[in-house]
Amino acid sequence: MPRGVENVDIDLETGLLGDEACGPSYTVAFMKKTAPDQSCTEYIEDDVLDAEEAKEEVRKEKDKLMDKLKRWFTSEELEME
Repeated sequence: MPRGVENVDIDLETGLLGDEACGPSYTVAFMKKTAPDQSCTEYIEDDVLDAEEAKEEVRKEKDKLMDKLKRWFTSEELEME
């Protein structure tokens, strides 16, 4: 290996530093201090957070819909004649 060059595992999907938790990776030669400094696991953590936020938004929308339905079913306009 030439001086000043280092081999680094890069995550196939993200292009960030590879980790077994992320899946397949490949080895790339970089000049020292030029390789990515962010791990692919940070990307996974962001995705998990986004998924949790999305679940919370869905829950809020369901609650809003249920409230609307409750108001509609209990409104005086629906009273049977």
